[in-house]
Amino acid sequence: TTAGVFARTADAGLSTITSGGTTTFQVTFDPTLTSTNTGSIVIASNDPNESTYTIDLSGSLNPQDISVSGQAHNSNYNFSSTACNANNDQAFTINNIGGNYLNLTGTPRVSITSSNGEFSVFSQPATSQLDDGAGNTTTFTIRFTPNNESSNSGSLTIESDDPDTPNYVINLTGSTTGCTKTLTSNTTYDGYVKDQGAGGDLMAAVGTYFVNEIAIGRGGDGLYNRGFLSFDTSSIPDGATITRAYIEVEGVDCSPIPTSCVSPWTGNSLYIDVKTGNWSGNASLEIGDWVDGPTTSNVATLPSFGVAVQQSGDFNAAGRTAINLTGNTQIKLLFTKDVAQTMANYEYILIKNGADAKLYVEYDN
Repeated sequence: TTAGVFARTADAGLSTITSGGTTTFQVTFDPTLTSTNTGSIVIASNDPNESTYTIDLSGSLNPQDISVSGQAHNSNYNFSSTACNANNDQAFTINNIGGNYLNLTGTPRVSITSSNGEFSVFSQPATSQLDDGAGNTTTFTIRFTPNNESSNSGSLTIESDDPDTPNYVINLTGSTTGCTKTLTSNTTYDGYVKDQGAGGDLMAAVGTYFVNEIAIGRGGDGLYNRGFLSFDTSSIPDGATITRAYIEVEGVDCSPIPTSCVSPWTGNSLYIDVKTGNWSGNASLEIGDWVDGPTTSNVATLPSFGVAVQQSGDFNAAGRTAINLTGNTQIKLLFTKDVAQTMANYEYILIKNGADAKLYVEYDN
């Protein structure tokens, strides 16, 4: 027998029963195990045929059973769309719908896995034991704080002594709006390429006169220079929807050059071509980059500027789509009069690269 689970809680009222008479007694079942519990009732009497009357007893416990806010084990919970770096708190209730005490055995009571820390436990359950009657619930709060790196996925786990689901898991997802990435250009791959007059690309050369600046326009040698900026855009989450993109550059004073530059802006526009990946299939500057075709052309323009910081207009839809979420995005800067070959000698500008050349990308995820 299983000790202690069956007990006589009321004796028979009579020890001598007349012919046709009755008496009653009470046995209480108080299970403590989830397995089947057994016992027996034994009545000794002067019955000549059944001097020992035995009744076998058995019973099973309705065990503790965890439920969480109507979310099934291994189900998915999606947080509503949340602004980047804002907090979205959601409360969950743990309920014991079984017939025995439920103990939360984890340390902490609710744990979180989150690829970039966007999900966290804001408040833990107040108690670790839930009975099978009144007071059989406790709550906790999960916080979703999406950031620029968000994959927007995670999971929560509740460990307990529920025999069926000792590790209760809910998968977490969420969507993000208004995230911004600020990317600086890679000086290893930045620079400018000049044509060689009528020879064009066949005789182009990577510019070397300016080491830390990028020349754009027509130099004193009569050759046209096109500027190149390279950005690693792979940190933008896969699946992100880019809602806005633009670049920022800083002009450099070219008056100390032996023969000063002349403003190229009259009747001229500086526009942006975008390459998904690399010009000529190689991240490094090559002579072929001067003429290599873009993924999409003239996605935005830069207003005229001098020795100052200047932002471009917003990229058009094709320009946003051309931004590479898995690698490099490279940009070519050239004047409209470059294409028409109608610029005068010394009509060029210089811009900084590296930390002073930026690509801003806003996206939802």
